[in-house]
Amino acid sequence: MTEPKARPKGMWELQSSLRRLPLPRVEDSVQAYLEVLQALVPAAAYEEAKARAADFVAIEAAPLQKHLEDRRRRSEHASPDGADYPDTTWLERYWEEGAYLRGRDPVAVYLNVMLNCFDDVGTMFKLRRLAWFIRGIVHFKELADSGELEPETYFEKNEATGKRESKPFCSVQYRKLIGMTRLPGKTVDRFSCSGGSSTHAAVECKGWWFKVEVVGTTAATLEEQLRCVEERADSLPPPPGGRAALSTLTALNRTAWAAARDRILSGADSKGVADAVNMIETSLFCVQLGEHRPATRADAWHAVSHSWGRSSIWYDKGFTIVVSADGKLGCNVEHSPVDARPMLRMNTHASEFCTKGASAVVGCQRIRQVQAEPIPADRLSAEKRWAENVAEPVLFRYAAPGWLLQAQEGAAAEFEKLWKKSALATLTYEKYGAKQVKGAGVAPDSFAQMVLQVAYYRDQARRVPATYETASLRKFLHGRTETLRVTSKELVEFLEAFDRAAVPAVRKAALFRKACGVHRSRMTKCMNGSGFDRHLLGLRMAAAELGLPTPKLFAHTTYGFATTFRLSTSNLPGGGMEAVGFAAPAPDAYGVTYHFFDDCICFNMSATADCAGKDVDRFSRAVEQAADDVMAMLTDAKTTAKL
Repeated sequence: MTEPKARPKGMWELQSSLRRLPLPRVEDSVQAYLEVLQALVPAAAYEEAKARAADFVAIEAAPLQKHLEDRRRRSEHASPDGADYPDTTWLERYWEEGAYLRGRDPVAVYLNVMLNCFDDVGTMFKLRRLAWFIRGIVHFKELADSGELEPETYFEKNEATGKRESKPFCSVQYRKLIGMTRLPGKTVDRFSCSGGSSTHAAVECKGWWFKVEVVGTTAATLEEQLRCVEERADSLPPPPGGRAALSTLTALNRTAWAAARDRILSGADSKGVADAVNMIETSLFCVQLGEHRPATRADAWHAVSHSWGRSSIWYDKGFTIVVSADGKLGCNVEHSPVDARPMLRMNTHASEFCTKGASAVVGCQRIRQVQAEPIPADRLSAEKRWAENVAEPVLFRYAAPGWLLQAQEGAAAEFEKLWKKSALATLTYEKYGAKQVKGAGVAPDSFAQMVLQVAYYRDQARRVPATYETASLRKFLHGRTETLRVTSKELVEFLEAFDRAAVPAVRKAALFRKACGVHRSRMTKCMNGSGFDRHLLGLRMAAAELGLPTPKLFAHTTYGFATTFRLSTSNLPGGGMEAVGFAAPAPDAYGVTYHFFDDCICFNMSATADCAGKDVDRFSRAVEQAADDVMAMLTDAKTTAKL
């Protein structure tokens, strides 16, 4: 008799096997910081910073490191199920507050992340596609809640056996994906999650908000509910203050939005508005039924980011599904509680669920356009088109007092300035992809970073930028991200040589591979908890927490220069997403995401439109040219080496 196979451990069962985030030594973090700084600033400024760094290590750092060490020791006893959040690691509270929740700038456009889905998901009417996508999201939630969702894994060498073993990444962010809302505060925001109790989505159509039940419903039921929303919204006048006026408030400065929200929730004259706000904030997610028709990938990005000023997105919500009039789907994601990869995985699952739903319902192969009219009911087989006992969507209709209309007007004016600064460009580089890059003996991520560095160096008159690349800390319990610093003296040597005709291709290739080697080494260190940026952030926040003055190392201009990223980048897997993007992190910066397919590389780039020194279309052309030239250099070097 064959023994039954053991059930694989569920996602949540594996949390207890995760290691705790280590705390680096001060000397190591300061030395790593100085190595990056030396490649960024003139020699005199570097020497001054180096002297301050020595004083910091010798005089100022000890009580700060002890404070972090005390936090680390306490975190050793933290519950792996998240009960001690946000103090499960020495860093967790510092990172969420320092990087996100204490920030007072609007989250709209410049913090939220945009995801756009591929169009080839089957022959579907807009609302049918959206209904299946929502069902996919809810299905994903069911798998995550039950622990049936397979954990993400990585391979690590077992030093005892020498074999590579599969290890789980931390899954805690999957508890924060659905039902999360960022709530504004006077000085610091906070999170609220209703994922365990809520069963509805907040659906916006023509400025009005509807409560739509999404748990325990079929795709056919959801489709009919969404159709009811559209028909009802078509019959209504615009809501008070304009079609998207209420959600525009979430695009305000955080302190201003906190004051407006407090007044809404406590005012006797705004009870109907308060009911709508409460329904939205306790929803699993939001849905925007848009009227835009994006013609390009960049247009779709604009639509998901800000809808060209319509601002019908509730920017505080964990994510908003945005559907265009012609059926294109995307998500606007509030980035504070979760990082991009769990969100990408959920959206890819929903996209695939949508594809399988199309196949199951209409029995057709995938094509690349969305059908303009509903598929006849007699072609449906897997589900009834009209479900019995359809839960009718609940409209939240309200009257707005004069002060709120005035606040909405001001918010709309501020949002107008904000979104018009957003400049975006997309590039699908089709001359080669991951297959050829690996064939050249280069890791795709390092290759892409070198291409971006060459492009920036040319675009910005031979200047080397402080560059941010995301590195994951999710091999540790409640780990988020670390900053991988791309800039190195090896990179500078390569950039200085690359466009010099007198330097042979073989020499350029050697410098290129040396810079790539440093990049890969730093990535490994970061993922193992030995990066320096999060540690230095912790030391700065420890000083503030202890009531000590800001250490001179951090007060020096070089630290501000080194931590103002003129090039912010992230390597994100494409999966079911056509584009993933974020805004430039500073007025004079570029933001870039990229992902590899076997035969192409997709770049999504952003800049601030009114920055005289940055032009996102020009930079896109520079990236394309750099991709040509870097591969040509490697090919020439290989040919020369054979002679």
